[in-house]
Amino acid sequence: MNALYRKTPAGQAEVASKAHALPPRARSLLIMIDGKRSLTDLRAMLGPAVDEAIALLEREGLVEAWREAPTPSAAPPVAPPAPAAPAAPDLAQIRRESARAVTDALGPMGDGVALRIEKAKDFDQLRAALRLAADSIENIGQRRRAEEFLARFMTF
Repeated sequence: MNALYRKTPAGQAEVASKAHALPPRARSLLIMIDGKRSLTDLRAMLGPAVDEAIALLEREGLVEAWREAPTPSAAPPVAPPAPAAPAAPDLAQIRRESARAVTDALGPMGDGVALRIEKAKDFDQLRAALRLAADSIENIGQRRRAEEFLARFMTF
C-alpha cells in the first residue's frame, strides 16, 4: 500500500510539545508528514527505517493513512524546453578580453590598439578596433593568430 499520511490533531500537538519523547527518526518523519508525500516518497528520503517509524507514529495516534497515493498516470509528454536564446554579447567583457589578447600577441607594441579597444563606446567602434588589432597581429607575421583573434572576438 502506498498511502498518503497526515498528522492527527495529536500529531500536530506533538510537533510543538515533544511530549511523547519520540526517537529522532520518528520525530523527523512526523515533521515531514504533510498529507502530500506518499510512503514511497518518505522511504526515498529517509530509507527503509520509515516503515518502523510510521508504525510507531500510527500506534501512538500521531499520524493516519488517509488515502491511497495516486498512481502515476500516463501524463502527456512534456515538450523539451525551448533552446535558450543566445546571450547578447557583453561589450565590456569583449573589450576586456580582446584588449588582453592584443597585449598578449603584440606586447608593448599593442598598447595603442588595446587602448583603442578599451575606449570603444559601442559595437561599431569595437568592430573597427578589433579589425585594426587583427591587422596589427597579421603584420608581425602571425596571420593564423590574427584569424583566430577575429573568430574569437567578432561574434556580434
